[in-house]
Amino acid sequence: MRATACLPVIAAMAAMGKLPPRSTRGLRMSALLDDQDDADEEFWGQDAFKEEEEDVEYESEAEEADVFDSDFNDSESSEAGAYIRSPFSST
Repeated sequence: MRATACLPVIAAMAAMGKLPPRSTRGLRMSALLDDQDDADEEFWGQDAFKEEEEDVEYESEAEEADVFDSDFNDSESSEAGAYIRSPFSST
């Protein structure tokens, strides 16, 4: 029997939570997870990520309130556009 012919049977068994016993089930995944943990530990254990004793805790500065022009909320009148000359007009 080919391996691809067994896939539907194995998938059905996995869906029911019943897989045939195997002594090697999960060993590769466990090894990969252990390798990932080691790589994680190596990466985050670098000197660049260690706290320095003389580091002071960061404090953000007070933010200034936004200041808008006094006419910010005023709507533009339709007459204002009449005084703007179009670069494409001949007058």
